[in-house]
Amino acid sequence: VMLALGGFTVAAQDAPGPTVMAEGKEFMSGDRYWIPMNTETNSLALFSESVQTISIYNKTSAEMTLNKIELARAVGVMDEEFTLLNEKGKREPLDFKEAKLEASKGVYGLRVRFYPVESGERNATITITYNTDKTFSLKLAGRGRESAKFFSGGATKLHKLFGASKTDEMLSTA
Repeated sequence: VMLALGGFTVAAQDAPGPTVMAEGKEFMSGDRYWIPMNTETNSLALFSESVQTISIYNKTSAEMTLNKIELARAVGVMDEEFTLLNEKGKREPLDFKEAKLEASKGVYGLRVRFYPVESGERNATITITYNTDKTFSLKLAGRGRESAKFFSGGATKLHKLFGASKTDEMLSTA
């Protein structure tokens, strides 16, 4: 694609790879995405979840092949804390097969589930391999709520059994 700028002809540059978006924000390779709401100060109650959609767009002028999508959890992060899920349907683990994204408008979606089981910062990285040997990485981060109390010793038997709306207590239906 050629552009005329002030009498000069310049070749337009394609985006170097996929455009990755979540919660309305575009991320560059190597960026950090905080779950939930892309805010570092937010935290989730332990044993609760936030599920967010991540969209991978091809805004280049050539077809793009997504070869692999991999998730690597940081040391000490449990398997259930970050999970990749299919975009649609039941909450099933991501069943990725190589995908071709049409030039300028192709899109692939997936969901990421954050389910903290420990307090503090939790981290993982999604690596997208595209066009055989190129990669895009998105760092995932979330925070499990600090000082969570599982049994507060509430005054009533129902409070002890079901917890309370203003605490991080576990609720039971068993």
